[in-house]
Amino acid sequence: QLDLVGDGGVLKRIEREGEGISPPRGSTVTVHYEGRLAVSGERFDSSRDRGKPFKFTLGEGKVIGGWEVAVGAMAKGERASITCSPQYAYGKKGIPPLIPPDATLVFDVELIDFEAPQSESGTFAADNAGVPRTPADIQRAYEDRLPAPPAQKE
Repeated sequence: QLDLVGDGGVLKRIEREGEGISPPRGSTVTVHYEGRLAVSGERFDSSRDRGKPFKFTLGEGKVIGGWEVAVGAMAKGERASITCSPQYAYGKKGIPPLIPPDATLVFDVELIDFEAPQSESGTFAADNAGVPRTPADIQRAYEDRLPAPPAQKE
């Protein structure tokens, strides 16, 4: 299992490898999932039962923190078991009666597809195209900002 946050709060076990890159922040992701209570294994939600995948945008805070981290670390086509401790799920309050307070949750998540945000180009250079990127460009931009040297007297 991979510890995605370093404190054991979000664990991922890959069930089926995906391909390509992970979705960047701001991507609209499409997933199928099933959620269970870790303590009893009782299922509380399933997009597969509804026959409709779930879509959300990474980084908008519309899903639990564990999902933001885990889905953002998946590749297209990947299926994984994600364990979310309460602080990365529904916390001390839970969502009664479905999810009790302080519940650890286990999700079977499949990243079906994602659409990267329009501004995502895959390179830093495409962002702020006017900003110098090469050492020569940076030096030239720096020198252009220096005050002009005083005129030489003959």
